[in-house]
Amino acid sequence: LPEGLVLDSSLEQFGKTYGGFFLAEYDDTPFGSFWELVVICGLVWNREPTLKDVLLGLFTAPSAETDVGKEENSRSTWASNVYVSSRTARDHGRSEFGLISNDAQFTVTDVEDSPEGAPRQKVVVRQGLDGDGPEVATIYVPKRGSNKAKLPPDGFGPLSLSLPSLSGCSEYVKDLLHYSVDLTCKTSLAMPACDVTVPEGSVVEGIMDQKPLICINFDDMTMMVPEPQ
Repeated sequence: LPEGLVLDSSLEQFGKTYGGFFLAEYDDTPFGSFWELVVICGLVWNREPTLKDVLLGLFTAPSAETDVGKEENSRSTWASNVYVSSRTARDHGRSEFGLISNDAQFTVTDVEDSPEGAPRQKVVVRQGLDGDGPEVATIYVPKRGSNKAKLPPDGFGPLSLSLPSLSGCSEYVKDLLHYSVDLTCKTSLAMPACDVTVPEGSVVEGIMDQKPLICINFDDMTMMVPEPQ
C-alpha cells in the first residue's frame, strides 16, 4: 500500500483482510472492447481509523454517499494490480486515475468438465499484449450467455450499485484520487464457484491464490465512472 493508507483492521484479529479480484469483458467503451483484471489487495482507509470506524466496518460496506469525496473519511478497496488488453485503456487508467495498469493478453477457451456439468470458460492472463510475458493467473468462470452456472439462473435485478473508489499515489498520479463506480447490472452467484490457479512467482501470488469465499456474476452491466477528485 502507498504511504498514508491504512489497511482496514475489521478482520485483523483473524490475521485477514478483505481482498479479491474483478474480471470483466467490456463490449462497448470509449476504447473499444477489451478485457480487464483488477486485483484487490485489501480494504483501506485514507487515514488512521477510530474505534467507531473499526466497529462499523464489521457490519457495513463502503458507501459512495458517505465515503467518496470526504478526504477526512474515505474507505475503499485498493487495487494493487490492473491488467488490460487495450493499450489505450491502459494509458487512460494511468493518466486519469493513477492506476498501475499493465498490458496483458487474455486467452479464453471453453471448458465443459466443470463439477456440475455447467459450461465454463478458462481465462489465461499473461503479461504483455503478445502473451510473451509470464503468466499472471488462470481463472475459470461461468460461460458467458449460459444460465446453468448461475444461482438464480436469471439473476437478481437489474440492481444499481455505487461503489466508492480510491486510486492514485503512483508514478502516474501522485495525489490520492476519490471517485465512485456506478453500476447497473443483474447479479447472481457463480455456480460452480470460480477456480483460480496462480503460478509460483506470479506478481499476484499471495492475493489471488487464496480460496474464494464468494463469487458473484454480473450480467448486462453498464458502468459509469465520473472524473476523479
